[in-house]
Amino acid sequence: MPGWNCSAAAPASRAKGCLAQAIDDAVGGACRLRRIVRSALFPTAVAAASVLASSLPVAGTVIGPVGLACSAVLLLCCGGYGVAWGRELSAPHGFDADAPVARTSLLSLGFFGGALHLVAVVVSAIPGLIAWALSFLGIGLGATLLWDSYGVGFSVLGTVVSLIAGVISIALHVLAIGLAVVLTMFTDAMTMHLVVTGRLESAFSLAGVLAVFRKEPGKLFCASVVPGLAAIAAVMVGNLALSLVSDALDVLPFGMVGTGLFDPIGGFGANVVLAALVGLAAFCVSCGSIVRYRAVGYWAQRFAPSWKDEAEHDCVLPFTHRFATTLRI
Repeated sequence: MPGWNCSAAAPASRAKGCLAQAIDDAVGGACRLRRIVRSALFPTAVAAASVLASSLPVAGTVIGPVGLACSAVLLLCCGGYGVAWGRELSAPHGFDADAPVARTSLLSLGFFGGALHLVAVVVSAIPGLIAWALSFLGIGLGATLLWDSYGVGFSVLGTVVSLIAGVISIALHVLAIGLAVVLTMFTDAMTMHLVVTGRLESAFSLAGVLAVFRKEPGKLFCASVVPGLAAIAAVMVGNLALSLVSDALDVLPFGMVGTGLFDPIGGFGANVVLAALVGLAAFCVSCGSIVRYRAVGYWAQRFAPSWKDEAEHDCVLPFTHRFATTLRI
């Protein structure tokens, strides 16, 4: 569309980083920024309304979860919108920026990206779970040794066991954070590789993704991780502001007010604060995912230009050829 296709203008903007260029694309025109904000407001409104509706006596037990599920689907559509917008830089597919966000094509793109991210989250959480179990085991064993000690040697042994368990637990938590960062970057690259080639099995062509991943990991970090960190920071600032407001209004969770008595008005106020926080999180995640995938699209355009010509050299999984040939979403 005129005024929206940034592929032609990309070479003139090579001096800027991928994330900086993506931000420029998002805020460079009033129509673009308005479109992104309007897209993010759909899951925001649904999520906030679902939290408020969950306080209804009977219907809330159904409306709340269903509404949050619908909000999650809209979040995936926003992610798919960003994926399609980023894909346009390397492989134009006639992306219509003004079409409704709630489309099956965008949902499928967002689903693929979300599924890969879910795998990354599960894998990166394994060291944290091991650290959590080890910390309990080490603290319990150390305390037992200290409790049953009848001499200095046993006390020292209990202290050493607790200390070693604590150090290993910290190391595992650091490993979990590092895995989360690296796998987030890699899954974003896998998602863009999939959509640029237009083949489902491209997501599993790890050698092709890894070859480009090794070249410019710093650029991919800025494009993939920094928008997520910015969204988390925005949610934390919003949470702090809402906490100050709730304290000023003397509204605490579970409907408890300053008098210590249950108050229906206080409970409604707590639900309003929670709904505002959930809506803010949905808004930040939606906007962050759109900008993130646009930035990853610039990264793929600049450092992986061969991906769009890679289809004939890509790996082919069993029973996927027929589906892959129609995956032109």
